[in-house]
Amino acid sequence: MPCLQKLSLRGSQQIFTGKEVGTANRLSELKLSGYCVDTDSFNRFLTRSSLKRISLLECTCCSAEVPLKSDSIRDLILDPMFQKRLPLFPSLEKLYLKGMDDTDFHYILLKICEYYPKLERLTLHVGPGQIGSMRPTPDSTNVTATNSFSLLNKLDKLKDLHLNRIDLTGIDWTICEGSNVNYIHLKGCSIDGTGAEKIVRTFKHLRTFYFDYCYLRQPRADLFDIDKSSADGLHWLARYCKISYHDIHIEELPELRFPNILFL
Repeated sequence: MPCLQKLSLRGSQQIFTGKEVGTANRLSELKLSGYCVDTDSFNRFLTRSSLKRISLLECTCCSAEVPLKSDSIRDLILDPMFQKRLPLFPSLEKLYLKGMDDTDFHYILLKICEYYPKLERLTLHVGPGQIGSMRPTPDSTNVTATNSFSLLNKLDKLKDLHLNRIDLTGIDWTICEGSNVNYIHLKGCSIDGTGAEKIVRTFKHLRTFYFDYCYLRQPRADLFDIDKSSADGLHWLARYCKISYHDIHIEELPELRFPNILFL
């Protein structure tokens, strides 16, 4: 047990304190499923552990006000997010966070930028049958409040951005000018052609852009040049970027209807 490096435990809402791990002081990866985490006790365990990766799947917590804390965690999976407060892991490099359709992703992204300055890979995910939203708030003049993606510029180490089942229509990506993101993977997202154009024009380091199971919408859905035949499509606009489509749906222009005209 002392030499154990990876451990996966499954519970049924039992309280987890960290004592269950025992003397596994070389443990680097811990996966918990279905536990109620006692954050106070677990934090004491984290201070003396060498954990680098934590996966919390279908877990709850005993205290909604006490966040998890650790200076050693590099990789975190929250599936789903079970506290309003994100863990305080200042050395975090990879984050997978699953929310619901009513999750406040504006607030979450704000806290991600505040808590995780070393973040290199970010995945925001909404479960099947639900669609998350990050649309701008029209009644605010604050750029951060209206478009939380403006905060990506603060994450200067962020390279990989994965967004799953989130409505991205209406997002002004031009405020991300200066971001170092070079890989964007959209899965099950809704995005319009104008927004996609702004992405490839704004993210100067972008080298990979994937659309999987996405709903590609108007306006300018013609920019999604699946066959690469368009002279002004995404492939032409981002000639140094690999653009890939898989099982997507493209919104068609509505048919034009003309009133009946009587010719004399």
